[in-house]
Amino acid sequence: MTPTPASYSERRPRAWVAPMFVSLLLLCLIGLCLYLIHTTGKTNAKQHADIRQMENDIAALEEEKQQLEKLLALPPCEARDQMTPSPTPAVSSTVPSPAPAAPTRNPIKDDAVTLLERACVFIVNQDAAGNISTGTGFFVAPDIIVTNAHVVARKNRGILVTSKALGRPVLCDVIARDEARGRDYALLKANLPATSSIVPPAFALQVRKTDKVGSWGFPHIIGQNDPAYKRLLSGSDISAVPELTYSEGVISAVLDRTPPLLVHTAPISPGNSGGPLVNEQGQIVGINTMITLDEDSYRQASIAIDAQDLRQFLSAHGIHVSGGSR
Repeated sequence: MTPTPASYSERRPRAWVAPMFVSLLLLCLIGLCLYLIHTTGKTNAKQHADIRQMENDIAALEEEKQQLEKLLALPPCEARDQMTPSPTPAVSSTVPSPAPAAPTRNPIKDDAVTLLERACVFIVNQDAAGNISTGTGFFVAPDIIVTNAHVVARKNRGILVTSKALGRPVLCDVIARDEARGRDYALLKANLPATSSIVPPAFALQVRKTDKVGSWGFPHIIGQNDPAYKRLLSGSDISAVPELTYSEGVISAVLDRTPPLLVHTAPISPGNSGGPLVNEQGQIVGINTMITLDEDSYRQASIAIDAQDLRQFLSAHGIHVSGGSR
């Protein structure tokens, strides 16, 4: 049977299927070959790099082996010196710390301490029977010392004063007393050499409750442990000078009486009598005179006579002291 044109046209698309399939297959094969070639090339490159690294490692080991062989051929000490690396000075990246600042100096306080250490004296009073009493005093003029009257109350054979500034015991005479109307003052005239230069401390113009104060003196409770104190009082070393003691506190109360009394917390004890009570500037605010003790609570109060009354006593005897400012 002869095929019709229609039948011929139906078989025509089938004639193109095989060539297209073959072409696609060839393209896939070509792509696969290219991928394999690329992958193989990368693998070969990595293998080449690994081989080069191994060759470098072998060369380094060979060089190290040669160096060791050279060291083994040397004497031990020389080999040790060559094996020890030269120290490389460390370079600090940190900034050097600044030197610590010197303590801040308070010229007012430092000068006041020096002045008071020179102005205060240790007083030794001996009666005819040989009994000794001690106390403290301080210069209010170049050769005049003030203290409590009860410190020099004994009928004495002589009164000695000493300090590190004086350098030796000095004989004194009592030239004035006042124990009336609650006062307790005495003036001593010291037989000082003409070259002596003692500067009396200034007096404060006023004092108030809560002001900080300090007591200077020679309390027996401290002196009994001071070798110089013992040597002096025993007579074994008349040139010995006890250590001047300082204690701090505040004004607890100003008692409005005649004369005014200052109650304060700076510890004092027998031996402090006649010593100065000073403010933070080293100015005299009172003269330490007594202590009171509450037997029930065992609390102690330190008592000083106000410096303004002491100033009036000194003025009445021709001694005019300088007054500081608040």
